[in-house]
Amino acid sequence: MTSTFMESAKKYFDTAALKTSEVIEISRKYIDVNKEERKLNSLYERFGKAIYNTQKDIRDEEKLAEKLYKEIDIQRNIVIDAKRKLEDSKGVKCRLCGQRNTNKSLFCSRCGEILKK
Repeated sequence: MTSTFMESAKKYFDTAALKTSEVIEISRKYIDVNKEERKLNSLYERFGKAIYNTQKDIRDEEKLAEKLYKEIDIQRNIVIDAKRKLEDSKGVKCRLCGQRNTNKSLFCSRCGEILKK
């Protein structure tokens, strides 16, 4: 009886450890998305100031605005990629019921639909 209890306890602890590591990985990806979005917002702010200063003849920052325009495009792609990685880490979404399933799942855990990867 003791060995069955120990085997069962080990199984539950292993499952909990796996789930914890998955949650940590998803949390890291949320943090990455947030960090990259903050960088993008900062670029937008700097771009807006450069355009404003140029339009109001405070100082000519047209070259800075052009540089920031290119940086914004690059940063937008970084944000899109970070969001894709986050969504991928959450698992496969069932097209029928919307349930999130692990990437290893072949069938939806809620409705049984075949999952397309």
